[in-house]
Amino acid sequence: MSEFKVGDKVEHRWHGTLEVTYGPFTNTLGGISYLVRLGGREIPLPAETLTPPKPAFAVGDKVRYEGTLAELAGGPVIGATSGEELFLLKFLEGPDTGKGMARKASKLELVTEPALVPVGTRVRVDRAAYASEAHGMVGVITDNDADWTPSGGAHHPYRVKLGGGTRTIWAAEVTPVGDKPADGFEYGGIFYEYGVKYEDRDADEWRFNRSAVHGQPVSDASSVFEGESLAYAVTTYGPLIKQQ
Repeated sequence: MSEFKVGDKVEHRWHGTLEVTYGPFTNTLGGISYLVRLGGREIPLPAETLTPPKPAFAVGDKVRYEGTLAELAGGPVIGATSGEELFLLKFLEGPDTGKGMARKASKLELVTEPALVPVGTRVRVDRAAYASEAHGMVGVITDNDADWTPSGGAHHPYRVKLGGGTRTIWAAEVTPVGDKPADGFEYGGIFYEYGVKYEDRDADEWRFNRSAVHGQPVSDASSVFEGESLAYAVTTYGPLIKQQ
């Protein structure tokens, strides 16, 4: 049950959007209620009947209808028989992929898409079509803008190189792995370990050591180019993928 303060907007099943004017307080039955403004008067309503207002929807938003991902293609309109607000959905996954259907706004959940995880980040695979055996495995992102959506599934923007092998999969959802080593250097939001082998986009080898001169790691003699800064290597030859 949500808690509200004076001035908050709330949703009620029958009365729609209301404004809290007083509360919370204990009602005569021992429950919690709020006073809300309804037209020109104030009425008490039980707290369990009030919910935070639903976010405003706009065409192009990603939503979930009964758990299925869709895109808002039109609306809102008021249903002729139900009197409820409706939106036209284009389903992006499931058996109705690609189809357009009108659904009640009250049944929709807005999907907030997180920022893409950067290339080079070590991640755990959370969801990957045709590679469910890789769920929970750790790998490194080599591409975060892949244009692949499996039939009847969600967009898979991540290309992930698993473990220390050569196998690569495409994933819809990943989680960065927070096992940051103690001895290394962070650059561009990615942590690079000293003395560890990295491969660039041409599969050439890089290793980095501390350098007081550059203020950041420089490549050692085992690298394809010696004495280059980490920033130069990442910018010119990246992404740099850690080898395990």
